Amino acid sequence: MNKQRVVLFIDYQNTYRATRACFHDHDYDPPQAGQVHPGAIGDLIVNRSPFPRVLHKVLVYRGLPSSKNDPKAYGAARKQASVWERDPRVEVR
Repeated sequence: MNKQRVVLFIDYQNTYRATRACFHDHDYDPPQAGQVHPGAIGDLIVNRSPFPRVLHKVLVYRGLPSSKNDPKAYGAARKQASVWERDPRVEVR
């Protein structure tokens, strides 16, 4: 049987906020708590499917801080996207 190809679209900011709300204490946990790897989310969804599927692509939509106004956050966001994109299925937009 052929496996269905799955393309996952992720709104990263909403995913991050929902993860923090469900699993972390916003007042006490560091900002990194709640970050997830988009490829890992895709694998989890596909592997838990009762149907034969394969993760084909993950498109991550996220904002990018201004390099001029917030260079530290900009650098952190670019570094994070670079790590995610080591997985050839993940593309950050």
